Amino acid sequence: KKVERINNKQSSSYKSRQSFGKAVKRVLQSLPKETLREAHQLFLIEHDHTDAYLSLGSFSDPRPSNVLLQSHMACRNCLCAYHENINLLIKPLSKYIPCPGLHLLQAFSSILVCCET
Repeated sequence: KKVERINNKQSSSYKSRQSFGKAVKRVLQSLPKETLREAHQLFLIEHDHTDAYLSLGSFSDPRPSNVLLQSHMACRNCLCAYHENINLLIKPLSKYIPCPGLHLLQAFSSILVCCET
């Protein structure tokens, strides 16, 4: 196995496997250790002295006002896998189908639907 790894050297920005392992470990340590439900339970235990109750749904809701839910975003601003997969399908199709608006998702959707909002 070691010989295979040496022969099939993959290009990487890391100098060694060890530095890559350290980077992965650093990322894993920075992630939250508990799930949202566990964090909610810890919050309730910590704020047990107050009379107010915060449900799990309300606990997971707070977000900055400039961060929109994906369902409220326009397609042209979205980089989700769904829209990117459609973009990846449209680009090869535009080579074989002569249609002026088939090169971009926004132009393609404006041809298909009457209202984009």
